Amino acid sequence: MGIIELIKKYDDLYYLKGVNMENIRKAEEELQLSFSEDYILYLSEFGVASFNGKELTGLVDSKRLNVVDVTKNYRRYNELIPSNLYVIENINIDNIVIMQDKDGIVYEAVGKQSPTKIFDSLNDYLLAD
Repeated sequence: MGIIELIKKYDDLYYLKGVNMENIRKAEEELQLSFSEDYILYLSEFGVASFNGKELTGLVDSKRLNVVDVTKNYRRYNELIPSNLYVIENINIDNIVIMQDKDGIVYEAVGKQSPTKIFDSLNDYLLAD
């Protein structure tokens, strides 16, 4: 099941309008990294989404949910975060932050610790609940 189908299956899905590739590339440039293919598909379809107890970052006006703002803020807070990672979810419990790299691998960092790999893909992360 692809990322779009997986997210759309949730009854409690709330999302905004997807964004175009120009805005996605601009965000990548601002963060000086590349998003994974599944995150690009997600941004193109949803922009930002909340479902099944998850609130993913995206490309929106809200600084609390905008991947660029959230990632930059977390980089300032935790200097151990590699520059190739971007925040996909800020759990807001126990300073847990979920990140991803361009290959789709998902990482978790707690507080100011180094991130550790937790899943091979965004799909795997979302299916874990």
